[in-house]
Amino acid sequence: MARRRSNGTPDRDLGYVRRRARQDLFFAFSAQVTTSVLTLPAAILIARLAGPAGKGVLATVTTVANYAVLLTAIGLDTALVHFAARRLFTPSVLTRTGLIWSGTAGVAAYFASIAAYAVGFDSGGLLIWIAIALAQIPILLASSLLLAVMRGVGRIREASAVTAAGGAVRLLLAIIAVAFRAELPLLLIFNLLGVLGLGLGSWLVVRRAGLTRHVEGVRCSALPSLLRFGARVQVGGILQGFNYRLDLLLVAAMLGASSVGQYSTAVLVAEFLWIAPAVTGAVLQERIAAEPNAGRSLTPTAARITSFLLGCAVAALFLVSEPLVVLLFGPAFRPAAEAIRGLLPGIWALGLWKVLINDLIGRGFPGAQTLSAGAAAAATVLLDILLIPKHGIVGASLASSLAYMCALLVALSAYSRLVGVGARELLVPRLGDLFIFLLELRQMWGKTDGYSTGPPGSE
Repeated sequence: MARRRSNGTPDRDLGYVRRRARQDLFFAFSAQVTTSVLTLPAAILIARLAGPAGKGVLATVTTVANYAVLLTAIGLDTALVHFAARRLFTPSVLTRTGLIWSGTAGVAAYFASIAAYAVGFDSGGLLIWIAIALAQIPILLASSLLLAVMRGVGRIREASAVTAAGGAVRLLLAIIAVAFRAELPLLLIFNLLGVLGLGLGSWLVVRRAGLTRHVEGVRCSALPSLLRFGARVQVGGILQGFNYRLDLLLVAAMLGASSVGQYSTAVLVAEFLWIAPAVTGAVLQERIAAEPNAGRSLTPTAARITSFLLGCAVAALFLVSEPLVVLLFGPAFRPAAEAIRGLLPGIWALGLWKVLINDLIGRGFPGAQTLSAGAAAAATVLLDILLIPKHGIVGASLASSLAYMCALLVALSAYSRLVGVGARELLVPRLGDLFIFLLELRQMWGKTDGYSTGPPGSE
């Protein structure tokens, strides 16, 4: 007999839910890896075409747009996933709410971003073109909210496909830009077109899924509930966003577009090493939420493997950073190599942080993410103000590394207190770790998916 949820709707067989979760996880992270792989050649082509200063302008515009979306969303993306999954409102109501919020708050954020850019950054006489490119803000916001509804109703594959397709569109536009030797104003237009492609793809998959039926006549009744829920998770999201990109905006404000071009290149190359820890962390979160007891041995093993392998990758990139940058981006970007080396200790630290924090979220302790991200954000601001004026982009990279290490220290302390596992067990590799990790993961995923066939109370 099918189980029922608290709201009376029938619950699916537990085995089906777990199988679908594994499939969705595979598709989501396949899309993430595909997007990352497509982003790198697109960035290389644009960097070689635009040079450090042009790339700096494009990176600043993209970062300002992403921060505008982060601040304007007010956690609605997370709230839409939650409300759609719990069926607290119909998909049509949630879709319309997302579109209305994007068309009002998103447009307001667009005009505020133009003013902030004019005051805080050097536009180089391109403010009108930058203003056109920043029109991506309401489109990005709408796409984010529409895809959140898709994920909430279980259409994760379609949402993942849109994300990967967006990376393909950006690569195609980069190839066209190189073929026509586009100048910076046209590159800013292409930047907007890439976001338009993402927004169009989001709308098409939502429409094809039938989530826009009767949307014209639906009232925006869900917005107060969504805003109340979203506000509870917004602080952590903003703090984490600050950790990732606040340093780039401070470089733009203090040093100018050319330095941003160099620094954004360093960040792109260094953060490529985060793909594996991000995938590992997300798998752990899903698995530990289903099997909390298994995480006591699985997560420490995964953390030690991450510590060793990511450490090896960091060491290798440290040695080859300069020839690699020159080979991929050209001699004009040689200064980015030194910034890469400054970022690498932090890349190792935050890679481990991703593993530990996802474990704690899976156990039901999301506050650890907010606390550690808040400590890192405070360190980022303070250290950037102290180091960037004296040491330029190298100072920014060192500030980021120190802030990421601060986040890891907080996460290690929280994990030790909440789970009872010390830093040595999490960081120092052991012989046989890889074999044990693969064996335990196989046992966890190979457990019976259905309900227990034994007598009542045997589970």
